[in-house]
Amino acid sequence: MIRQMSDASCLVVPTRSSFVEGFNKVVVEAILAGRPVITSRVCPALLEVEAAAIEVEPDNALHYADAIETLMVDRDLFEQKVEATANLKQKFLDFDHSWLAGANAIVA
Repeated sequence: MIRQMSDASCLVVPTRSSFVEGFNKVVVEAILAGRPVITSRVCPALLEVEAAAIEVEPDNALHYADAIETLMVDRDLFEQKVEATANLKQKFLDFDHSWLAGANAIVA
């Protein structure tokens, strides 16, 4: 998985509006790997990573293709999104925001 993610330029999460999705952890994996994300509002994780993501219209394959092309052509935007991943990483690595910390708080 690490090799696959490091070989990728970005991560596309094409969740369809007909699918009810929880927090998609692969979005966090992309951020931790320093990769921008392309997804729609259908993916709830977008709210947590907007600075490192390109939002597209749900269920529109052409919008996903356009976003991929945009990242390929606009190197400044690509670098901006990669830089944003660095700023978001700590949020996902902070123990105080972990599942275990939440469970400990409930038990306490």
